[in-house]
Amino acid sequence: MTAPDPFSLPPAPTVTRRSSNTLLIIGGITVGMLLIVIGASALAFNLLFQRASAIPELLPAETQLYAAITPNLSDLPNINRLQQAFPETFDYQNTDETADFLQERFGVTFADDIAPWIGPEAAVAVYGLPIDQLGRAISESTNPFNPPATLDPLEDVDLSNANVLLIVATRDQRAAQAFLDKQRTFREGQGERFTNSTTGGVTIYASESDETPFAAFALARNMVVFANNAASIMKLIEQRSESTLARNAQFQAVLQSLPNDRIGTIYIAGEALARFVESLFESGSLDESNPTIADIRSAAQAMRGVGFTMAVIESGLRFDAVTVFDQTRLS
Repeated sequence: MTAPDPFSLPPAPTVTRRSSNTLLIIGGITVGMLLIVIGASALAFNLLFQRASAIPELLPAETQLYAAITPNLSDLPNINRLQQAFPETFDYQNTDETADFLQERFGVTFADDIAPWIGPEAAVAVYGLPIDQLGRAISESTNPFNPPATLDPLEDVDLSNANVLLIVATRDQRAAQAFLDKQRTFREGQGERFTNSTTGGVTIYASESDETPFAAFALARNMVVFANNAASIMKLIEQRSESTLARNAQFQAVLQSLPNDRIGTIYIAGEALARFVESLFESGSLDESNPTIADIRSAAQAMRGVGFTMAVIESGLRFDAVTVFDQTRLS
């Protein structure tokens, strides 16, 4: 393009020039509006998919299993075709199974008691599992020469230190608190009794008898939290930022290796997987004298983590999986 001469006089205005200017103005407004729409769409997309980092900020670095999903599937792009093809899966909020579970377990409905407050992310997290015991129990249950003494091979596994949390982001804390109060009142009507304690200004309710993942609950750090014990909710409230799952180098390495357009993510800590494989060797289920099997042991020890994601695309669903290794520890 030739630069205009700054010393030349501007051309005389003509009808054609005014028409061109009008077209340019209209075109500029149109482009501007398109940019605003695109920008807003990008912002909404980022809010929808990138806010998944909020929950790992509340979990301890030693979290062994983390599974997150975007609960409001109806807000996702490209979801209509999947809802038509798999109505019970992608319209889970309105299925009879969901309604029956919520009513029988909590005395609530999704539309009236959960939809008003549920936010853009939900996750399940597990830590404190006795991996060595689990590995030995599974090894014994699958050994044809040493059948298990009971029908439940995990009966002797000590899960007293295991922590299971269900965490859901909120967009209306008053509605979220009303939901927690309503389900507590219903459960009390079914014979449950609750004690309460306060940590950091947050009231935690804990069932005196229920040992399910819903035994304890609270509205903490803008999240509705259910857990199998009150201690894990206390830890979430007091969790220091420098020792969270989000700061865990293994967790970061796995998530950075996965696509960003995910609606669901599963992370399994490499340390937990390595301990599980090691327990299989110690129990004799895997023969270390076999060079190929020995390589499995080496690979497990070098594993930083495993990740899985699901994304909704125009033609359906896309699944991705990745295993991240510390290459310096490979044989």
